[in-house]
Amino acid sequence: MPQLAFANSFWESYDVLEKPVKAGVRKAMQKFQLLTVPELHADKGLHLESVQNAQDARMRTIRINDFWRGVVLAPDDGSDVFLLVNVVRHDDAYTWAAKRLYTTNSATRALEVRNVVAIEQLTPALEKAAAAAVCACGRPPGRVGAHARPRRGRRGAGSAPRAVACPARRGGTRQRRPVHHG
Repeated sequence: MPQLAFANSFWESYDVLEKPVKAGVRKAMQKFQLLTVPELHADKGLHLESVQNAQDARMRTIRINDFWRGVVLAPDDGSDVFLLVNVVRHDDAYTWAAKRLYTTNSATRALEVRNVVAIEQLTPALEKAAAAAVCACGRPPGRVGAHARPRRGRRGAGSAPRAVACPARRGGTRQRRPVHHG
């Protein structure tokens, strides 16, 4: 039997929902416990459907009531676990779902969500700002507050550059602070 799991982020929005909407969420959860996956797709009350033009092909919506829809992440790993990620007003649910992309962080195994449309809209402006950036010392930064300088020492003068702190970020001096042992 399929299961309806809840994303951690779902509970933030659930707390502010009105009682009839919360009751609709509980009713939807019961359907997931009672029906098979083909029966879920065929159920007219639940109306499990794909989201057109979604950034994430696993996005689905379910009917909570006449005015609210649940946004569900369908399984793509052969399991029967659906993940309820949000409950949104009916007209906004499809737009909200179409913009999101869910992935699993390979290091932490945590679920990550990105608003792909917003990222695509912001990226050109951020790239332009980054290209125009100049450090306080007047040189373009290699990374925030750092510059590349040739290595010295064992590897010789032709070795790979290393990042060093920008003198402007250190207050413009190369002196170290005295260490007090106490």
